[in-house]
Amino acid sequence: MRADGYLGPDRSGIDWLIDSDSPAMRALGPDIAARTPDSPVDVDALIEDVALLPRLIRKRHVFVVLGRTGPEAADAVLDAWVARLRAERPTT
Repeated sequence: MRADGYLGPDRSGIDWLIDSDSPAMRALGPDIAARTPDSPVDVDALIEDVALLPRLIRKRHVFVVLGRTGPEAADAVLDAWVARLRAERPTT
């Protein structure tokens, strides 16, 4: 079970996130506003979600889209982030 504020498979994925007019994107406002630095984090769900970020970065990150850097640079950052999440297992 995912912690409060995390999307389940029925509401997750990249297509709605890329579409800024998506009702799912707009509906996140109250959930995001309610989170604080002390809100619990579901580390395993966060690690799963990282797998979706390369596609998002390739579609929307300004330096990748404009060709200023290749997607491999972002992949290295995401790999390091996952390693840190696995090692530190933050609770908030």
